[in-house]
Amino acid sequence: MAESCDLLQELPNSAGQSQRYCGEWVTKRLGDICDLDPENLSSSTPPDFRFNYISLEQVDTGRLLGFSTETFRTAPSRARRVLRYGDILMSTVRPNLMAHLLYTGQVKDAICSTGFSVIRCISESCDPRYLYTHLFGKVVNDQINRIISGSNYPAISSHDIKAIEVPFPPTLEEQSSIAEAIADIDGLHEAMELLITKKKAIKRTAMHQIFNKYIRLGEFSGEWQVDDFARIFERVSTSSHQVQASEYRNFGRYPIVDQGKNHVAAYSDRADKLFRCAKDGLIVFGDHTRTVKFIGTDFVIGADGTQILATKGDHWPKFFYYQLLTKQIPDTGYNRHFKFLKDLAFCVPDLSEQKAIASALTDMDNEITALECQAEKLRSIRQGMMQQLLTGCTRLSRPCASH
Repeated sequence: MAESCDLLQELPNSAGQSQRYCGEWVTKRLGDICDLDPENLSSSTPPDFRFNYISLEQVDTGRLLGFSTETFRTAPSRARRVLRYGDILMSTVRPNLMAHLLYTGQVKDAICSTGFSVIRCISESCDPRYLYTHLFGKVVNDQINRIISGSNYPAISSHDIKAIEVPFPPTLEEQSSIAEAIADIDGLHEAMELLITKKKAIKRTAMHQIFNKYIRLGEFSGEWQVDDFARIFERVSTSSHQVQASEYRNFGRYPIVDQGKNHVAAYSDRADKLFRCAKDGLIVFGDHTRTVKFIGTDFVIGADGTQILATKGDHWPKFFYYQLLTKQIPDTGYNRHFKFLKDLAFCVPDLSEQKAIASALTDMDNEITALECQAEKLRSIRQGMMQQLLTGCTRLSRPCASH
């Protein structure tokens, strides 16, 4: 349960600006409550010392993606940060500035890159889990952004980190409760992301089975035909419907579809450029990017490289869209790739089976999209929750006493 704090006060932050916190809260400088980089491997490290090394590239917003196991044959030439349980790895350089990690013994005998500063709480009134959560919050990041603003080499130093101020509730118990509440919603979000990954893998497997091994839906039988690209597709002329990238807008009446990865690249109000989509939909192929999309609504066509494909006769567009997704198209860099499509062969069941397969795969896509929307809502809830809990504007109710 949560409750609002009625004793909000203005406390200055490190830039002399004010931030609203609960009246019982105080701000503390990290340099006063933490040690920075308390242990480094040094020239006295014995030869053949074996360790697990964590670099910036192996951490993504709190998740440890991997590590490398190395052995010193001679003493190290430069300092490496030694990690202990409860240490906080704070990334200090762009573009990995949010690659923070709370070290909880995920890897034993671990050290980390000097691209991190290691923060170790030395005060008994500081819960490292609570402090770590602040690294992704507005209070700390507003201070960091002011430090690196206008810098040609956006990085923060140990001196900068020591000066960062963080608001603290009056008790260690409340810090822990806040950290646990945010960790709970992080767990929900991680479970949702794992489910999305699983659903995408199931869809990829289904597509591979259908289009490469000709696995059938239960009610269908009979042989599939094989046809070449030219018998199935026709390229639609679109030059009169294209707009340049300079005309892209964040808002507008009509979506702009181009060869980029995003389904909708931007928006436009140019009715004279509107392309009327075929009733059963069209396929967009990125000539430079090899991106394949299915479009079912009217749209404006984006800059160079956006190829539009329609299907001929009894060929269902969405069935061949999914089949195109399984094709291996050579990557020749930022060159034209449409020529490779002309060499492809496609399996062709009768129209009713094409529609049934497309419908089944569309249902999978819809389920994935719904899960992605839920994950995005969880991200938004988490951000709002952090802003409220990490400033004391909303307080967690104390648990009821047992009798």
